[in-house]
Amino acid sequence: VSETLTPPGTVLERFSASDADSGVYGIVTYAIDFPLGSQHAHHFSFNATSGVLVLASMPDYETTPIIPFVVTAMDGGSRDASVVVTVYVSDSNDNAPMFSFSSFSAHVLEQTANARVVLAMKIGRA
Repeated sequence: VSETLTPPGTVLERFSASDADSGVYGIVTYAIDFPLGSQHAHHFSFNATSGVLVLASMPDYETTPIIPFVVTAMDGGSRDASVVVTVYVSDSNDNAPMFSFSSFSAHVLEQTANARVVLAMKIGRA
């Protein structure tokens, strides 16, 4: 998933499981479970009947490069199967460089040798 190129509403996956039983025992529904303490469920919308996973909001690579969760398929007779899913968020060039201060100054003596460091700056990402 791209942090800026995958728009909300994009179908990411259609999970599908089959059950050889008939009647209520053959009806499959789905559940999605995020790890305890995960703050990433809001990025997705999940249909428990169809198994369709939709991107609800764009995750930010700098704070959320990997989103793990489990999808479970359950039949009407309380039998289930689970699969571990990992969504990898790809980085985009969405942050401009920034200086650590809004202005810099340095005083240089006239007799300072050539090629001397007179000012060091730290440049980071927004």
